[in-house]
Amino acid sequence: MFFVLFNAFHFMNKFTAAFCKFFLLLVCFVNIHFITGAQLPTCTSSSTPYVYSIANGIYNYDPSQPLSSTNPSLNSIAPPSGADGISVNANLNAASPSPTFYVIDGSDYAYYNGTTWVNTGYSTGAVNPGGGGAYIYSLVGSDGEIWQYNGTANATLLTTITSFNSGGPYDLQGDCAGNFYILRMESTAYLEQYNSAGTLINSWTCSGQNTSTGSGGGFAMIGNTVYAYNSELWTGVISGSNVSFTATGSFTQGSPEDFAACPVGGVSTGANTSDTSFYCGTGVGTTLTTSGQGPFTWSVISGPAVITGSGNSVTVTAASTSLITVLDSNVGGCGTSLDSTLLVVPTATVSAGTPADIVACGTFNYLLNGSLTNTTPWLTYNISWSPAATVLSGGNTMNPAIGPTSTTTYHVTVTTPANEGACAWKDSVLITTVDTSVHANYSYAVKYGCHGDTVMFTNATTRALYYKWVFADGTIDTATNPTHIFVNQGIYNVTLYGINPICDDSITQAVNLVHPLHASFTMDKDSICQGGQIAFTNTSVTTTQNGIGPSYYWTYSDGSSDNTMNTVHTFTAPGVYVVMLAVSDFVPCYDTAYHSIEVDSLPYINLAVSDSLFCQGKGITFTGTYLNEGNTGLIWSFGDNGNTTIYDRNPVEHAYELPGTYTIKFSSNYRFCDDTSVTKNIQVNPYPTINLGPDTVMCPNAAPITLVDNTNAGNAGASWLWSTGVTSPSIIIGGPGTYYATVTIGGCSATDSVTVLQDCYLDIPNAFTPNGDGVNDYFLPRPTLSSGLTSFSMKIFDRWGELLFETTNIDGRGWDGKFNNVMQPQGVYVYIIDVSFYNGVTEHFNGNVTLLH
Repeated sequence: MFFVLFNAFHFMNKFTAAFCKFFLLLVCFVNIHFITGAQLPTCTSSSTPYVYSIANGIYNYDPSQPLSSTNPSLNSIAPPSGADGISVNANLNAASPSPTFYVIDGSDYAYYNGTTWVNTGYSTGAVNPGGGGAYIYSLVGSDGEIWQYNGTANATLLTTITSFNSGGPYDLQGDCAGNFYILRMESTAYLEQYNSAGTLINSWTCSGQNTSTGSGGGFAMIGNTVYAYNSELWTGVISGSNVSFTATGSFTQGSPEDFAACPVGGVSTGANTSDTSFYCGTGVGTTLTTSGQGPFTWSVISGPAVITGSGNSVTVTAASTSLITVLDSNVGGCGTSLDSTLLVVPTATVSAGTPADIVACGTFNYLLNGSLTNTTPWLTYNISWSPAATVLSGGNTMNPAIGPTSTTTYHVTVTTPANEGACAWKDSVLITTVDTSVHANYSYAVKYGCHGDTVMFTNATTRALYYKWVFADGTIDTATNPTHIFVNQGIYNVTLYGINPICDDSITQAVNLVHPLHASFTMDKDSICQGGQIAFTNTSVTTTQNGIGPSYYWTYSDGSSDNTMNTVHTFTAPGVYVVMLAVSDFVPCYDTAYHSIEVDSLPYINLAVSDSLFCQGKGITFTGTYLNEGNTGLIWSFGDNGNTTIYDRNPVEHAYELPGTYTIKFSSNYRFCDDTSVTKNIQVNPYPTINLGPDTVMCPNAAPITLVDNTNAGNAGASWLWSTGVTSPSIIIGGPGTYYATVTIGGCSATDSVTVLQDCYLDIPNAFTPNGDGVNDYFLPRPTLSSGLTSFSMKIFDRWGELLFETTNIDGRGWDGKFNNVMQPQGVYVYIIDVSFYNGVTEHFNGNVTLLH
């Protein structure tokens, strides 16, 4: 009766604290051993729950009593000499006593058999033991190695908890399900629970503890309270996910080396070892599993639960949260035990919201209005929506933002985590999309022209009611399918706007209306000589469309034509020609190009000479005849030693200084035609020499004189012509005069002359002018007025017979018109002159002379 009331009170308290997800149930023991002083450990609900320690003996610490000189108290069971570490658990090596003490004896496990210590002979692998269920675990504090012993062989390495890393205290605690606990009090402190496979199944943080533990004095657990010794005793209470420590005091009996306590009791619920189980209200039910040796008794303490099955595993269903207990009459060293689990039936009402129609321009955004009500307050609810691809944000809420691409049914699923039953509730809502987006598009066809291109546009836009065309030439149109004329060639970015009351769209396409046509050509020359060729290179810019290329037509102004792309033409006649290239394209449009060609006549040249006989030193006139058209210069060369060259004169005159044979060359240069030249050889003869002798004189009535060309008289090729008309080599003359003779030999003539002066004479003037001007200042005698005189006498008288002047000087100056150095008046004076000549003749002259002023 005591057991039932105690546990009912205990489980009702846990039920009222259902919000704590993890909670260690207090172990209830019904076998009460009233043993004082020396005793084996008792692990029943009626016995005092001790914390056992070892330090030169085994001590019993009663947590319900304050620390004192008698608490802890020395146990009468003395450990083996040198024993290290202590553990309380079911006897793994004998049927009784159970539970009992295990210590480390040397390197082996030893247990107390009620009378003495028995060394099992099985090595521990490590010190710092802690047992529970069917195992004893040992810890290597320096590196976190966990060794597992099952009573049948040496301990084996189970796992390594690398995060422990000498974190202290060096000790382990087991539970009745065969799990173990490890406590790290240093920085990054924790309490962790591992199952018998070495897998972490629970973890708690720690606070308030001394973090400088070293190896410490061990730790133990009774219910949800943790005891650890580190210079003093620390007591920690498990609450939620944390263990909160406070300092309790120090053992007066000395610091312990290791702690131990009875295995922690508990009910195993499959993979979930917490004190809370979950059932979603439908289905086959939740399986509850406990460890121990049984037999087991399962009971519904509260709620509408239904238990199916027996043994250590049963199936439970319930319409709402219920409290379930299990009684194990033999829990493998834990004594007769009663444990419980709270079977929670989560609740929830899920609505995905109301259906909606979304009208938009192709991109749909909406906020769903789902709701989640009637939930169990302390549970976690996870929300997810599908299809997730179109959930934009808030997918873990009841009001996500969505972006559907089409009409979509959205499904919401609300679940609790796996450790809270993995229950699920679902709902869905239809979201209808109405797409009013405009998709602008068009095609076009071009009709090309020579003075503008016509483009027919075909509108392929969807969902638009109004249109606007922008043609990129400064004009717009609002027709659905416009036809537009582009005056100028080019690439036009034509934009179509499609519009409805909600949406709009546009598209721009490049309309290429570039189809240039420009006729042009080049020539390898633009001027030639008659009969020459010119190569024409077509440089026209054209366009090929639809496989239709350009065509060409050439004319040359000489009646001929050609239709090749490039051409070569011969111009057979001189003149100025206009060459035309006409080009047509695919439209067809036309363009023409022109160039003028100048064709010069074939040149001619000749040379004429002014005479047929050429004489040394005589100028010769040379006249060239040539084609003047296109002439760029004339050159004369005469072949004489002077290498005389004359440019750009016609006719020209040239004389040869020396006789000989000479070649004359006349050249005419042309701009287009080849330069031409002509040569002519001529013979230049020397002039003959003629000498008629010195001049001579003759007196009146003297004998005739013979004049003769003694130089050429014997030359049969010579001919003469005298000034008297005689053509013989000599002539006979009878009086004074100048006589000429011209001799001609080889066409060249030379002339000489002889003057025959009158000799034996006197010339008397009839007047003179003695005025000092140097002209006729004297009256006789003068050499120029006489010849052949041998004597001379002259007297001058005035009209009254007075002698004014007298002289006998043959070569004197004569009378100067003065008498006694006085100039005589102008007038007539009388002279008397007597002369003798060298031929013996004498003469007497008298007469008048006039003196003039």
